[in-house]
Amino acid sequence: SCPLIPRHSAVLGHSVMARFSVSSSPTASPASAAAPSSRSVGSTTARFSPVDATVGSFSGDVAALLELDPDFQALQKPSEREAVVALAQALQRPPGGPSEGAEDGRGLFDNVDALVRYLRARQWDLGKAEEMIRCSARWRREIDLAGVSSGVYAADVATDNAHGKMYVRGFDCRGRPAIYMKPKNDNPADSPAPLKHLAYCMQRAEACLRRQAAGGKLTGDINDLLSRKVVLLIDFSGCSLSKMPALSVSRDSIGMLQNHYPERLGQAFIIDAPWVMSAFMNAVTPFVDPVTREKFQFVTEEGPARAVRMSQYFDAATLEPEFGGMNSRAFDSRLFLQGATEAGGEFGLEFNEQVALLASGALRVDFPTSSPSQRPVVESPASSLWTVFSDARVLALPPAERAAIRKLATLLGESTTSTPEDSVGFFDDAGTLLRYLRSVGWDVARAERRLHGTAAWRREFEVLALRQGAKHEIIARENATGRLYVRGFDRYGRPVLHVKLRHSDLGCHEDALMHVVYCVERAVACVDFPRADSPGRAPGHQDRAWQRAASSSADVQFVLLVDFAGYSRENRPPLRTLREIVAVLQAHYPERLGHAYLITPPLQVVLLWRTLSFFVNAGTYNKVQIIQGPEAQLPNLLKDVFDEDCMEHSLGGKNALPFDSEVFLKVQPTEGSVYGAEFDSQLAASQAASLAASPDASPKEGNDAAALGATAWVRVGWKRFFALESLFGGGGGQEAPLW
Repeated sequence: SCPLIPRHSAVLGHSVMARFSVSSSPTASPASAAAPSSRSVGSTTARFSPVDATVGSFSGDVAALLELDPDFQALQKPSEREAVVALAQALQRPPGGPSEGAEDGRGLFDNVDALVRYLRARQWDLGKAEEMIRCSARWRREIDLAGVSSGVYAADVATDNAHGKMYVRGFDCRGRPAIYMKPKNDNPADSPAPLKHLAYCMQRAEACLRRQAAGGKLTGDINDLLSRKVVLLIDFSGCSLSKMPALSVSRDSIGMLQNHYPERLGQAFIIDAPWVMSAFMNAVTPFVDPVTREKFQFVTEEGPARAVRMSQYFDAATLEPEFGGMNSRAFDSRLFLQGATEAGGEFGLEFNEQVALLASGALRVDFPTSSPSQRPVVESPASSLWTVFSDARVLALPPAERAAIRKLATLLGESTTSTPEDSVGFFDDAGTLLRYLRSVGWDVARAERRLHGTAAWRREFEVLALRQGAKHEIIARENATGRLYVRGFDRYGRPVLHVKLRHSDLGCHEDALMHVVYCVERAVACVDFPRADSPGRAPGHQDRAWQRAASSSADVQFVLLVDFAGYSRENRPPLRTLREIVAVLQAHYPERLGHAYLITPPLQVVLLWRTLSFFVNAGTYNKVQIIQGPEAQLPNLLKDVFDEDCMEHSLGGKNALPFDSEVFLKVQPTEGSVYGAEFDSQLAASQAASLAASPDASPKEGNDAAALGATAWVRVGWKRFFALESLFGGGGGQEAPLW
């Protein structure tokens, strides 16, 4: 006899969940078969003699064992109990013949919830249910699902997941895990194992379901047809034909979900759906039963209206802004795949939980996280190289340029003058290497020298400590003047750095320079580590920036907006400070300035700039545009470059909310850092948090608070055609259940 393996183990594969003992895999040792999972959430104690049957089936007196299972006890209909017992007994028998193939029934044959799902999918027909579940067991053996879950195919899964096309993040109000699907992030040319990646994400979601059930966080029991399912959040914005997977992959994916994950779909929320899909669903709606119809929610509302609707199903604090939520933490594939607790791997955790555990120090990571200010560990040289080599922006480069950046990364990793700090968010960052190579015409040797020079400056200036809050008092004092801050985005998704020269300089050269570096770091963080869409920012920009950065420098830049209203010679910074600011920006932030707009500058500034045109290269000179007055060029600037709803009122826009330094510098508890956020998004989050925390807040006020994080977005681009077959193709026969 052997102890029961806990059913709610968070590790899949070779320690798959079951309240009852499972016979060992032919390759497993007796010791490993008998040992319970080290990451169990709950278990049942019983002993019985195992019988060699198909891998994963019940052993011993099935009816007696089933009576011990709470799920079985919860079944309300005697006929359903009888069917479950009959199916479990039938699965004790070996496959019908050699042609049937080997089966892996772990988590299927020994799991009451799985038995019930397969019976429901076949309308409680015992023969059809047995055929279907055995087919799934053979499929699990063929695809090596245990290997997918245990990391055998980690490299392939990582390549597919790096683009952020699919991941598990958050739960709905019923406690069901949510799977985000973003077809625009798919790259069929760089997808070695799309079916294994899909299986991995489904297994991650199922592990979260088991943990939720074990913790009593799921609404409803096994009798509830809406419980123990997953929720899909599908974002079709920016999708194009080039992002479509091969027809065979689409069919296999749909077939896999229908045939091997039956009765798993709770609801699907779809935004920016192609018109073909919407038209099809409208046409077939009268012929679809109400339960299935309710599963598919086409979210057509925009802005606050979308937030209000989605707040009926989700906590806005956990939902991404594209879907009307306020969780602006950008998805990080490496954290999702490798963030593990001391008790075990990533299974049983969704992305939001991994972020929270990382912030608390309870998560074990083997790589730097997205924001340099939050990276607790230093990568090994080999890991840093892999980070650069596998970056999506690098993979999208032409062969010659790809070879150049990989050579540069190798040289930096081998350098004896490098320090561990250099590899944290700098030498290991593909975007940084790309910018330096572009700034020197792809000359690897010159780029290496410039990078080492910047690394030495960052150590001397203590930039990493600055980002971690070491100089907060100085920054707060300088920022309180309202002279420099990051607020909003232009129509191209670039963060805007505001300079207000009507405010006096405090007179300390070192402090002023430190504040400039702080604000520039805040601005570039909005591009490099974007939280999510902010007011004035085009939805999904962070994904477009990621995809296009390899071919265009526009998406890795910020915009400088210099307001000369109220300017006087007394307010002008010392020339020494101006010279050093320019020198720092040129040497250590190459390819960062997108455009600079000088609003109503005095005549001497205009003449000085025109004189400098003889000494400045044409590319830099053309980035600076002088706006003579609001009655002339400013309206066109608002129309062509900025959104007047988000532009400050003093510059001719409609945003009348004044800048508040305390809000700009305040760290939100849910984020752990201000980096990646600009003022408007911080203000919206602060107001929403205040409303949510109000003791007098009514349910309606709660919805209003949820809506604040989804204000006035700039809609950029147009809906592209997406083939219907890629989502609905591949059938599976009339009996294939709608998963």
